[in-house]
Amino acid sequence: MNCFIFLSPIAGINGSPEQSNYAAGCTFQDVLARSRSAAGYRGSVAINLGWMRTIGIIAETKEPQRSHQNVGDMSQVEADFFVLLEHYCNPLLPLSAPQDSQVLIGVVTQAHVHARDDAPIDALKRPFFASFNAPQLYDVKQHESTVATQEDRVVLFWQAVPPQDRSIVAVSVLKARLARALDASVDDVDSHRNLLDYGYRLVGCYEAA
Repeated sequence: MNCFIFLSPIAGINGSPEQSNYAAGCTFQDVLARSRSAAGYRGSVAINLGWMRTIGIIAETKEPQRSHQNVGDMSQVEADFFVLLEHYCNPLLPLSAPQDSQVLIGVVTQAHVHARDDAPIDALKRPFFASFNAPQLYDVKQHESTVATQEDRVVLFWQAVPPQDRSIVAVSVLKARLARALDASVDDVDSHRNLLDYGYRLVGCYEAA
């Protein structure tokens, strides 16, 4: 074969809170591409795809479009993807080193966020990205006020005396965690809606259970 290309979603890099088995499968493709290159097979590469804003579920469905706003606007268009395919389908390409057998496109980083002078998005607050947001790398003072004003829900829970107030705090915590799993904003999470309405069938299995 002239090429052996894996289309591996970015879940293997960023993680997928609602579909860990899916993320593991993506990581397996990445490792297999590296293994093939190490064994001397030419044209082996795993392309880690981020959001595709012009084709696929993002372009066709409203809910993922809203969810996409929470991971920044770094999605690639199909033209970029086709150029990448054309490059790696070239039979004249030399054998790739294992470390060069994985390509990542369509992901937002802390560098992009700070370059735009934006507050960090929810996806970049996860522990995986913590080292990329070191104070010595960026001027984070402009965002300290936002962090300082965040309510500590644990403290609010114990300060609430009536059971009804504690229920409100507990629901807000659950909504925040569900929003993170769905890559959606807290305002988009509605307790009266079915999880399948958000376009995540696997998460719907948890609800059914």
